[in-house]
Amino acid sequence: MSFNEAQKRAIEFNKGPCLVIAGPGSGKTFTLTNRIKNLINNHDVSPQNILVITFNKSAAIQIKERFYKENNNQGIGVFFATFHSLFFTILKHANNLTNDAVITLNLQRSIIRKEILKYELEYDNEDELIDLVLAEISKIKNDNLDINNYKSKTIPEQTFKNIFRVYEFEKKRRGLLDFDDFALKLVYLLKENEELRQSLIKRFKYLLIDEFQDINKVQFEVIMQLLGEECNLFVVGDDDQSIYGFRGSKPEIMLSFLDIFSKASKFELNINYRSESNIVELANKLIAHNKVRFEKNLHTLERSKGIITYLRPKDQKEEREFLVSEIVKLREQGINYRDIAIFSRTNELNKVFVRELMAMGIKCKNDFKMSSFYNSNVVEEVLAYLEIALGDRTREKFLKIINKPMRYITRSYLASPVSLISLKEIYEKAERPNYTVIKNIDSLIFDINMLKKMTSFAAINYIRKGIGLEDYIEEYARKNKANKELILEDLEKITELSKEFTKISDFVAFVRERQKENGEAASDETGVSAGVKDKDYSNFDGINFYTLHRSKGLEFKVVFIMDVCEEIIPLNKATFEEEIEEERRLFYVGITRAKKHLYILSPKHRYNKDYLPSRFIEEIGLEENQLL
Repeated sequence: MSFNEAQKRAIEFNKGPCLVIAGPGSGKTFTLTNRIKNLINNHDVSPQNILVITFNKSAAIQIKERFYKENNNQGIGVFFATFHSLFFTILKHANNLTNDAVITLNLQRSIIRKEILKYELEYDNEDELIDLVLAEISKIKNDNLDINNYKSKTIPEQTFKNIFRVYEFEKKRRGLLDFDDFALKLVYLLKENEELRQSLIKRFKYLLIDEFQDINKVQFEVIMQLLGEECNLFVVGDDDQSIYGFRGSKPEIMLSFLDIFSKASKFELNINYRSESNIVELANKLIAHNKVRFEKNLHTLERSKGIITYLRPKDQKEEREFLVSEIVKLREQGINYRDIAIFSRTNELNKVFVRELMAMGIKCKNDFKMSSFYNSNVVEEVLAYLEIALGDRTREKFLKIINKPMRYITRSYLASPVSLISLKEIYEKAERPNYTVIKNIDSLIFDINMLKKMTSFAAINYIRKGIGLEDYIEEYARKNKANKELILEDLEKITELSKEFTKISDFVAFVRERQKENGEAASDETGVSAGVKDKDYSNFDGINFYTLHRSKGLEFKVVFIMDVCEEIIPLNKATFEEEIEEERRLFYVGITRAKKHLYILSPKHRYNKDYLPSRFIEEIGLEENQLL
């Protein structure tokens, strides 16, 4: 087993604080696991005195498995944990917490979803909005911020504050804690319970932290409480790959490590063993534009150059056509689908490409649920209209259609069960009656009565043309840069299907049953499209789809980065310099996943709007339709 000089020095480091700056593809995990092995075998450190902390469960498992493999299954007793699992374990023993005290992700999402429906919010993807709201809640706790002074970047300020308070109330009412609560409670506990703190210091004499650039304030405060006199803290990370600021990560903690620990050692792993030389050079050129960072000299020993392709397709259609044709060519050249990855800013953007490839018979795998058209938003809206016509008066159903098309009806006025007559009276009795809204409510009452008399096919056509859902879709797609063609395609499918049913009730029952079946199938798929079960996942030869955030830590022979345009990368909400720097780091992470071939695409036209290429394209010196 051979190490380069920097790896060797980091592995052989014994006591005291130590910072290892590990660039992409530099053998970070290899160095970390061999350092654990060296402590045990060469410095007589008991495995029970070593604590290794990561940020997610899969990373903890990977490091643990690699350590035991490289150490011939010796060294049993090293404690491998995520921050969350470590904090919970300590609190569990100190405060007699049980697993039932942890709020589930499903319940978190359910609370946020319920609150979101109360407000006049426009969003393209409900799941992604919920994730962003939860991330902001996490950031408030991790940064120990005052909710009264916090301004949300996701939804209106007061709306966010209301949702935050309801979320906290619902947790407290149920006697539950989330993972961020664990950290806050542990900080307080360690300050109050010196006996507990000393017992942990005695147990964990050596602390090793992976991906240190992702640490937040509260987590670091706990770590400082766990350090003994020798400060045996060994951290590995790359400030250039810090991309989780939106949920509270603080790369400045890593950047100030040498100031916090004045006697700390520093090692730089700057040899990239993953990517070809010109891909590394491109990444270096990009990240050099960030001002707040450690200066580095990332390079590769490989003399061969990879292929970098930059294209500016005319529009999304041309972008999709190029993607399909290029993947076919790569396959003909002997590259397996599993060695190809496609990165987009969001899962919603990725779904467009998944559908295109799967329509061509190309298998795909992804970490998001790829629902059928039965589960699409527009089908839900059509069904809501039909179920209301059948007599459903639940608030949930009316919320789906009340302003589709726009009727300017305030959602909070909807009581459950919904009475449109009572709703109308609210507006009639107002100090200044809104006659436009009153007229709209009368029209809605008329439309619902009309739907009752129709066949399924006639009713859906009436919803589309008579009520105006199709015009609403056109306007919504224009304002929100949504894919109008995909929405209308789903609407056309459900319309065509309705021809087979005369009664609306039979049609609704059929679609609901299909939705249920698809839901069960999706939960069975564990994120793998095209019917591949979890047990077959490792051997599944399919195109990989990830968001740029989820791509971190991965590597592929071929990488496509899609829609590298202004307002997407960097995101239009990124305005301050530190936000732009994080966006640049996100693009850097995407580029450095590629081993041999990197494609970057910036379509000129998307959803009826012209788009400029990302400012990052100019920074790295790429020109239209360039092949390097």
